[in-house]
Amino acid sequence: MASVPSPSPPPRSSPNNQVEAATNNGASHVDDKKPNFTDGLDHLDSPQCIERFKKYDDDYAHRLLAKYFSNKNFNGGNIFDLEITVNDEIIKSSSLTCYRSYADPVVGFEEQSSNGSTPPADSQANIPNGKHVVKN
Repeated sequence: MASVPSPSPPPRSSPNNQVEAATNNGASHVDDKKPNFTDGLDHLDSPQCIERFKKYDDDYAHRLLAKYFSNKNFNGGNIFDLEITVNDEIIKSSSLTCYRSYADPVVGFEEQSSNGSTPPADSQANIPNGKHVVKN
C-alpha cells in the first residue's frame, strides 16, 4: 500500500509581521509613495498649447457642422434634387436616402456620376459578401 504524504505545516509568520498588520489594520505602505503624474503634462498649461487646442477644437467643430448640417453630400454635391413650395414654406426632397453616400460611398459616387438615370447593375444586395467588385 502506498502511504499518503503528510500535509506540510502552514508557514509561520514572524511576530513582527503580525504586530505590523495589527497596527496598520492589514494595509500595506505601498500607497505612501504616490507617483507624480503631472511631471509630463506641465506643458499643457502653456499659452501655445492652449491656443493650439482651441484651434483644433474650432476646426473640428467646423468640420462636423459642414458634414452633418450643410446641404452638401459626401462628394460635395447637392443632397436635394427637388424643391417644392407649400404655403410659403420650401420643402426639399431627395431621391436618395440621406445616409446613402456615407454608408456606401462607391455606389453613391457612381449614382451621382450617372445622374441617377439608371441604378448600378451590381447593388450591395446582389453581392453576397457586401464587398464591391472591381470593374474593368
